[in-house]
Amino acid sequence: MSIAPPPPTKIERDPTLLLAALEGVVRHLPATALDELWIFPPRRHGEVESVVVVAAAFVPDDAERRRILTSHLTARRDDLKKAARKRGAKAIEPIVVEQGEAPAERIGRVVDGVMRRLDEELAALAPRPVKIGGEEARWEELIAELAAGGV
Repeated sequence: MSIAPPPPTKIERDPTLLLAALEGVVRHLPATALDELWIFPPRRHGEVESVVVVAAAFVPDDAERRRILTSHLTARRDDLKKAARKRGAKAIEPIVVEQGEAPAERIGRVVDGVMRRLDEELAALAPRPVKIGGEEARWEELIAELAAGGV
């Protein structure tokens, strides 16, 4: 008889993983292109931690549509400790995928659908929505808040 492992748990600690996932987003497009973010709570399953960020970005020449990207990062706790000691080091790399485009007013429903396709359990967790609105100052405030330990 085998016993199923416990489900992943939500964690709120070291911001290294989340900051790396966000860095992955701005490597694909500038912060000024970001309209909204949905930051899902970091989770831990044994020695592995993971985080998902969904980004809605402006579509050039079409104010009514948004590009949707996901940034997902999974790392062992030892790798996170190394990355935290080497702030700015590329010890952990997120997987960033452009999921497609949608009308701006439907983005919330699209995000729900994307999350269900990626992970049923993740879809049950409430993300933190963050409005960037293309303003670099808002992006920088978010990064500073998260770096200081806010989630």
